[in-house]
Amino acid sequence: MISGTIVGDVGFVEGTQEDIDKAQDLRRERCRISKEKHAAGDQTRPEKYRDINMLYFEGEGDDRKFSTYYKFEYGKNKEGYWTGEKMIEHMADVLDLLAVKFPRHRPICFFDWSSCHDCVEEGAPSVTRMNAGYGGVRKGQEIAPQNATTILEDTPKLKVGAVQHLTFQQGEYPFYEPGATDHVGKVKGMKQILFERGLWIPGTTVLGGKKGQEPKPKMSMPVVLRAQKDFANVDSSLEVLLKRHGGVALMLPKFHCELNPIELVWGRSKWWVRRNCKYTIACLRENVSKSFRVDNLSLDIVQKFCRKVANFHAAYDAGLTGAKAVDAHEKCKSDRKPAPSEYINPK
Repeated sequence: MISGTIVGDVGFVEGTQEDIDKAQDLRRERCRISKEKHAAGDQTRPEKYRDINMLYFEGEGDDRKFSTYYKFEYGKNKEGYWTGEKMIEHMADVLDLLAVKFPRHRPICFFDWSSCHDCVEEGAPSVTRMNAGYGGVRKGQEIAPQNATTILEDTPKLKVGAVQHLTFQQGEYPFYEPGATDHVGKVKGMKQILFERGLWIPGTTVLGGKKGQEPKPKMSMPVVLRAQKDFANVDSSLEVLLKRHGGVALMLPKFHCELNPIELVWGRSKWWVRRNCKYTIACLRENVSKSFRVDNLSLDIVQKFCRKVANFHAAYDAGLTGAKAVDAHEKCKSDRKPAPSEYINPK
């Protein structure tokens, strides 16, 4: 698989070993400042230094050329699985390289809803990282504890400003199992958190009703808890990362790949690889990287991709949807040549 970032009207950005060395110096300084802020009371988890190692490169030693994408062989017996942690590490490497190449700019990044793009920081309030009851196991590992949260809207039992622990403390017990002995230090789970806020309704389930019945949102634990502001307003890991770099992370609407120029880059890459396929894994590995080179993915092509996406954005901004947006996008806008209908099969 490939994870990559292009810069609008530029494409993939390349860097030298000297650029990487400068980027790592910037990272060391940022980590130092982050550690000092955390020691002074900043609640944001301090950034830990890590060498830049998740950018694709060719060559050896000081002659290496780096690019803002990363090749990853997905699978249990290969390089493992693409996780939120790997995605954040790769994006951090991209941003530090861009900080060296474009020092006067700040990143505004668009992301689709690919796997892991909505993951949150370790310990952040997360409904997807807890069960209905306390504790539990996911993928062979015990579910991690979560940090305390501050209530952002009045609930029947907890008012704005109150602090609620999402992990059982000494002296606390699950209301549905008061004799529990193995709960301290484990995440409370949706049932207990809702109960402590006065939002628990007997009969509430994860799905919102019994099997075979029409689900009711107000009877679904995940739906009710996700609607709470302190859960709904948690910054994703990407948002936290971009803020550290003085930038902004924007999520594109779901199911609208036409608004993302990198989808056109992936499409052209697949087209080129298939045209030059020899049906061997070695050829595939080699051709994927070749498909991103400037002789196959020129600046002119990238700019056309970005303009095409910008036209769709403009159509939607004008209130057009569906077929009307497509028609507006395909409409000839040039005043320097006739429309195709005037010279293709003229009447």
